[in-house]
Amino acid sequence: MSVQYLATWADGHRYDLDRTEDVVPLLVSIHESHKPVVVTLEARVDVRGLPVTRGLHLGVGHGKRGFAFPFGRPTTGYAVHRGVRPWHREIVFGFDGTATHFQPAETRITPEQMWELTLAYVATGRPTETVDWGRPPTRRKRTGP
Repeated sequence: MSVQYLATWADGHRYDLDRTEDVVPLLVSIHESHKPVVVTLEARVDVRGLPVTRGLHLGVGHGKRGFAFPFGRPTTGYAVHRGVRPWHREIVFGFDGTATHFQPAETRITPEQMWELTLAYVATGRPTETVDWGRPPTRRKRTGP
C-alpha cells in the first residue's frame, strides 16, 4: 500500500492502516460483530507524502448486504452489482452513533463484493470497474439521539 488510510467507525473506533493486507481482516472483524455500522476508510497521505481527502464510506456488519460510496475525487454514486437484487427494505447502519437508513438501491453489493472492491480501491486509489457506481446519495432519514 503506497497510501496510508485511517479507518473510523462507531463510538470513536480508529485504526491506522499502512498495509493493504490489513484492510480485509479489519473489515471482517467489524462485520463479525453483526452490528451494521458505517466504516469510513480515509486516505491520509498520497504516494508523495502529501495530505489528501478521499476514501470510501462502507456499510459493514449486515449478514447479506453492504454498501460502498467513495468521497473526494472522483465522485460517483453507490456501488451496484448488477447480479444483486435490491434488498426488500431499508437497512439501518450506525453512523457516528446515529441510526442511519439506507435504501434498497444503495445496498446492492454483498459483504464479499465490498471487501474485494475496497482492496481494489486501496491498491489503486480509484473506484473499481467490477461494479457500477450508481446514483448519488439521497437525503438520509436518521433516528436516535
